[in-house]
Amino acid sequence: MNQEQGKVSDVVYRRVRRDYETKSNELERKAAPLKERARQEYAKLKSLLDRLQSQHTATKLDREEVDFRHRLGEFANGDYDKKVKELDGKLAEQEDQLAEIGEVRTRFVDAFDSEEELAAAPAPAPPPAPPEPAPAPVAKGPAAKAPMFDPSAVTAPQPIEPVPAPAPAAPERTAAPPVPPPQPPPTDGTVILPPESPAPAPPAAAASETPAGRTVVLTLAKLVAVDTDLGAAEFPLQPLSFIGRTPDNQVRLNKPAVSRRHAQITQTDKGWAIKDLQSENGSYVNGEKIGERPLADGDRVQIGTVRLVFKLG
Repeated sequence: MNQEQGKVSDVVYRRVRRDYETKSNELERKAAPLKERARQEYAKLKSLLDRLQSQHTATKLDREEVDFRHRLGEFANGDYDKKVKELDGKLAEQEDQLAEIGEVRTRFVDAFDSEEELAAAPAPAPPPAPPEPAPAPVAKGPAAKAPMFDPSAVTAPQPIEPVPAPAPAAPERTAAPPVPPPQPPPTDGTVILPPESPAPAPPAAAASETPAGRTVVLTLAKLVAVDTDLGAAEFPLQPLSFIGRTPDNQVRLNKPAVSRRHAQITQTDKGWAIKDLQSENGSYVNGEKIGERPLADGDRVQIGTVRLVFKLG
């Protein structure tokens, strides 16, 4: 569906995706009680398997001890053979039971995505998807045309406010620098700040800051939600944006798999970059788990289980 997204309009894509999500959520709700019952039975099976493995290990140690005592001359041949036969029979019986339980365990695991999901606490059933909003009424008449997209579904990105420049030191007995003529506003989503006046030399700790007189370029960027149940289709990014589950994040993703402060996206002099903040479920870019890496226009970003697309402009 993601591969075909660019071949259809956004309204059609969201409508079809919502239909699939509704069916998927309905299946999850039906499967929830069955999965819970399977987890309860698997817990009993796992307890039995652990107990049998412990008994099998103890029997193997008993067998090893009998061999050792026999080599030390403690048993006559008849007694040794009797004990070995008894322990070997017990080992064979335990191994048959372990193999049988292992087959049943495999059937349980195959019904889930992984053994971790089978052993984990059940996740809450997903809520039903909200109904598709009714289309706006179209005025009748020969000049009336059907809208190509739903304007209410598009959230305009918030512009980044220019960073105020520090006040320059007053020059001594020199003429003020000429004021550059105003530049026309850019149309590609870029904010260009005017050059700063000459400033005193910065301290050593701030040597990496933008030198005086350099033009600072801030490129607008945003995260576009792939999933439709986040409550917002787009998340405009600031030069430093935190991503997490709590309201104090610039990009709030209120999902159980998202940590309270999950990741951060920053704009550097080399472009935009994302960094995972030691989250529990990890951050991914184009399907690869990351610690920190740069972002390019169109990169697919996954925060926990939430899928987004990084867009410039």
